[in-house]
Amino acid sequence: MGTPEGEVKQRCKALFTRVGAYRAMVVTFGFGESGHPDFLVCLHGALIGVETKATAKSPVSALQRLRLKQIRQAGGLAFIVHDGNLVVFEQMLLAVHRHVGGAMQRIADERGVALATLKPWTDYNPLTLSGTAWQAVCRRMRQNPEEGKHARRHS
Repeated sequence: MGTPEGEVKQRCKALFTRVGAYRAMVVTFGFGESGHPDFLVCLHGALIGVETKATAKSPVSALQRLRLKQIRQAGGLAFIVHDGNLVVFEQMLLAVHRHVGGAMQRIADERGVALATLKPWTDYNPLTLSGTAWQAVCRRMRQNPEEGKHARRHS
């Protein structure tokens, strides 16, 4: 069995895989900037920084807090995840996956397009859209929050 922080990292990795998120672990080996979160994750176009700790009392450096703040200021999400809040983090990430993924799938079905063939950076990125597709996703999520539970994964 690994360290307590290692166990939190393993559960996070399994969660990211389960929801189909892209994840990267930034290791600089002294050649890059320090303080980056343990995971940089992309889920349905959202950047998520995740710093893992063994417990809520494990120290988070000032530089790690600064990097998480920079991610939030840039429009991303940033979390410090430990054994005491891991279940809540899992529930939150699964809810995001269900709601956004399900809404995107329903719109693709209505348009008769396989979701896997869409280019998300042009079809669903709120920064590059005229707004119609992303507004439709948001509107559907507000109208029917249960809709996202019908997300289907496509390979």
